[in-house]
Amino acid sequence: MNRLPDALIDYQKDIQVYAGRHWSFTLIASQFEQITREAAFPSSVSSHVRDGKLDYYCNNSVGYALRGVRVSLEIL
Repeated sequence: MNRLPDALIDYQKDIQVYAGRHWSFTLIASQFEQITREAAFPSSVSSHVRDGKLDYYCNNSVGYALRGVRVSLEIL
């Protein structure tokens, strides 16, 4: 068997995902303005604005096995 990193990976048989989730980072309007210099939330994110706060879904975690080796990632 070829060893990583040079071996090709068949995502359908070499990877098994066993966990995953995502969660939001909540920004109030003044934080959004400080970061973007925009006075208001754009209409493109209006479905994620509740009570004047933007729920920005940028945090993720995933657990998987690559050829039997368990891997956990957390992206914040």
